Amino acid sequence: MAAPLSWNDPMFSGVTTSNSVWLPNGGTISNKSITDTGDTASVGGGGSFTIDDVRISSQEGVRIGGSGTVNINDSYIETTGLAGDHSDGIQAYAPGGKGNVTITNSMIVSHNHDATAGMFIADQYYGTFTLNNVVFDGGPYGLRIGNDAGAGHDQYVALKDVYFIQGSFEYAPFIFEPVNGAIHITQWDNVRWATIVNGQLVPGSLIAPPQTVEGSSAPSTPITPTSPGAPTIASFSTDSGVAGDRITNDSTLELKGSAAAGSTVKIYDGTTQIGSTTASSTGGWDYITSVLKDATHALKATATNASGQISTASSALTLTVDTKSPAAPTIASDTINSTNHVLLSGNAEPNSSIKIFDGTSQVGTATSDASGAWNVTTSALSTGSHPLTATATDAAGNVSAASSALDPVIGSSSGSTGGSNPVTPPVTADTVAPDAPALLSHSTIHKNHELVSGTAEAGSTVKLYEGTKLLGTATAGDDGHFSVTTSALNHGTHTFVATATDEAGNTSARSLPLDPAIGSHGTHSTGGSAASTAGAATVDATAPTVELSGIHHHWGHTATINGTADANSQIKVFEGDSAVGTTTANAQGVWHFSTSSAPSHAVHTYKAQQLDDGGHVAASSGNAILGSRGADILIGTASNDVLAGNGGHDTFVFAPNFGHDTIHDFAAGGRSHDVLEFSKSVFDNFADVLAHASQSGHDAIISAGTDSSLTLKNVSVAGLHKTDFHFA
Repeated sequence: MAAPLSWNDPMFSGVTTSNSVWLPNGGTISNKSITDTGDTASVGGGGSFTIDDVRISSQEGVRIGGSGTVNINDSYIETTGLAGDHSDGIQAYAPGGKGNVTITNSMIVSHNHDATAGMFIADQYYGTFTLNNVVFDGGPYGLRIGNDAGAGHDQYVALKDVYFIQGSFEYAPFIFEPVNGAIHITQWDNVRWATIVNGQLVPGSLIAPPQTVEGSSAPSTPITPTSPGAPTIASFSTDSGVAGDRITNDSTLELKGSAAAGSTVKIYDGTTQIGSTTASSTGGWDYITSVLKDATHALKATATNASGQISTASSALTLTVDTKSPAAPTIASDTINSTNHVLLSGNAEPNSSIKIFDGTSQVGTATSDASGAWNVTTSALSTGSHPLTATATDAAGNVSAASSALDPVIGSSSGSTGGSNPVTPPVTADTVAPDAPALLSHSTIHKNHELVSGTAEAGSTVKLYEGTKLLGTATAGDDGHFSVTTSALNHGTHTFVATATDEAGNTSARSLPLDPAIGSHGTHSTGGSAASTAGAATVDATAPTVELSGIHHHWGHTATINGTADANSQIKVFEGDSAVGTTTANAQGVWHFSTSSAPSHAVHTYKAQQLDDGGHVAASSGNAILGSRGADILIGTASNDVLAGNGGHDTFVFAPNFGHDTIHDFAAGGRSHDVLEFSKSVFDNFADVLAHASQSGHDAIISAGTDSSLTLKNVSVAGLHKTDFHFA
């Protein structure tokens, strides 16, 4: 067996060219290195031709364009493919043509799955195909031979010392397709799996022929490939709401299961294939679906082994996707008993979970019956006014908006409705709203929580908002001062306003806005006056917020972009200045958008814009950046970006002022080895990176100070190596 060829073989040190070569009948090309000829085959011919000692690195390698004898010897053919086209290493395209094709001592490499195969024979081309000491590496298939030329136009295939690199093929190492004509295997000698270790070919186990070998002597009997066992779908996530009921509000599900090691797992929704993945060497597999419609789905999977044998389907995983929030409940009546409990009744979505709130404190729960009726007795309430509201949560975990408030007054008849049962004499009603609060100062505390301080009517309940989103509550002290600690916020400028509600339930107008920039340091004051104009709003006080949280590429070349926004707001997605579509956030503010067509072979940068019911518009601060499936340089910005290289040997570049970024598909080592490049002002060596790296569940997090961090999804810190990093 001759040694396999490689990138640095001495025979490729001769004349180079950047142009495609079309050979005349009987022509020869030798001692050439051809690269980057666009979407045109690097070498082709319309008759007989010979290729000797040639290296090709292009989207498409060799085109056999007519009848004749074709010899390819001692050559290295490497292709990157072209979406929507065959773009193979070697392709016959001469409908009705007949040829004798011989390939010896050569290697055919496909770097991604846009190619149809390393070598593809179809389109009514027929003849003899002889391969001797040939290595196939990558692509959907290594060798794909189809005969659609019709009766009397048979194909004859001979393979000797042919190697298929294990784990590099999307579907199978080879496929023979006798569509309208016969395919005869005349030789099948030493056809094996193989690996490449330190540049050396390491032969593996023998691969059985797919059909009987027809030699000059008695036909040999092929090893009958056995079909793989049916795969399993073991789990899905997220199973929101009631665990185990298979009703969820997650429309992009992660499926996990088991199948034959190394097999191609195809996932179906009913009879429609929705995606595929590859089982690991231990048989485990997982797959994240594109957005599923609100409906009941019967998900199944099949497994296809290297010989093309397809298993029976798995048992169906039947589940229901429900992303629609139930209608807000109604509170029909209330009664105050002698122990200051309130007996409430009302209507809601049937069989939903009802929660009763006193302001923001939960004071009771119930479950509506099959007709939607519910009743509950609250916990004991203190003397005074209590704004009681109810929410309904359906089986999928979707939460309704709050009901209209009911405001019984414990210790008085004021505020009671329906069947209220006062237990003390009436008191004078307070109908005067308090003055608007004043927001005086803010400071950023642990993990981007903001501490906001101000003054309001003594004893009033202060609520802090961004737009319509409640960030926190507090009670003003006897001197009127209050402080609110917000939930965690994204970096960037935010606009806060506050209201005050007195003990009688009267609510003030909104305060003047306060506009902290999260990610800055120290304490900031507006000057201490309720009428101060410091910190005046640069955007509308009720402006919405929208952020990007993830981007995933799917088979079929569509992409799904995920994000968060205000509940039920309209989201418009842009690439550059061009709108590419719209979607709607659910009641929890989560949204997903899938592109409708295949992204081209380029890096794509997406942003999102939100429009709420009030007509307020806001744009996402960060970007969703998607690679081209080739070797890309993806550059993070100063905002909070999400990135996906989409395969290939990608370099992710982060300047000194990058934000809180996430890479969804970083590959440490292996065929698609990605690289992280940091500015030396951030990290100057691998040891420095490790000193700032930590493991958080399945993810590796590299912290570069308060304002910058990088999350590598599904990456182990222990698996990182110095070759994964550049420092510039």
